[in-house]
Amino acid sequence: MKPEAIQDPMYSAFLRECKRKIAVKELRQGDVGKRLGMSNQNVCLILNGRVMLRADRVFRLAKLLGISIDRILDFEKRTAKSVKKEKRAAIETLDDVFERSKMPYENYERLYKAINAIGGTDD
Repeated sequence: MKPEAIQDPMYSAFLRECKRKIAVKELRQGDVGKRLGMSNQNVCLILNGRVMLRADRVFRLAKLLGISIDRILDFEKRTAKSVKKEKRAAIETLDDVFERSKMPYENYERLYKAINAIGGTDD
């Protein structure tokens, strides 16, 4: 059975950048594995988001591929921005549904709080 893919937007963005750099540098997964001290199979699982890298290996992989620490941290900022954008869109949709359906205000308030709880509040 295949392991389920990791559902972390920041980690996924980092892996996409790694894949892009590997292609640009014309590296093979075996080359990356040797330099990181792991098997080709593990590299494949990692790059496909099936296994989470330990923090020390994230930084070693970033160094190997020329991805700066600032760039890694920028993935987090961009992910936070996309969550806020999605929350705003969900609230706008909820506003529209509320107006058309005339649902009780208590239901609207509960849904609004649930949406706002995603990724923390930014009110």
